[in-house]
Amino acid sequence: MSKVIYSTLSAPVCFRHYEPKPSPMKLPISKTSVTIEGKAGIAVYNNVNGVFSHQGYATVISDECYDWLKDDPVFKNFVKRNHYVVADEKGGDSVKLQEKANKRAKEMATDPSAPLAPKDFDLNGRVPEVTTAPKIDNDK
Repeated sequence: MSKVIYSTLSAPVCFRHYEPKPSPMKLPISKTSVTIEGKAGIAVYNNVNGVFSHQGYATVISDECYDWLKDDPVFKNFVKRNHYVVADEKGGDSVKLQEKANKRAKEMATDPSAPLAPKDFDLNGRVPEVTTAPKIDNDK
């Protein structure tokens, strides 16, 4: 079983898990690390869609990584502020799981600070009225 973390941040964030320090004089040694992808709201260009921005990105992590990540104070803060949404995903190989996760991430609420893309304009070239993104309830 894996966890999928949906991110609405524009930059990736790397979280590290350190071994316990053997003494106060020693530097901590990183055991493992997890990078939660960002790039939401960043304008990108391709030949098919032109300029557009993703509303969210998804990262698939193992349950072992999530066990120590859920106790990280920075990660907790991102979840509390709805920058990250954590979901359980059952079965399937990681490639199919990542495709499914990326599809859901693109349907996440739009960041109001994201740059405008051609899809944001109506047929007359006007920008429709700006609305705020809906709140995401993480208690479900």
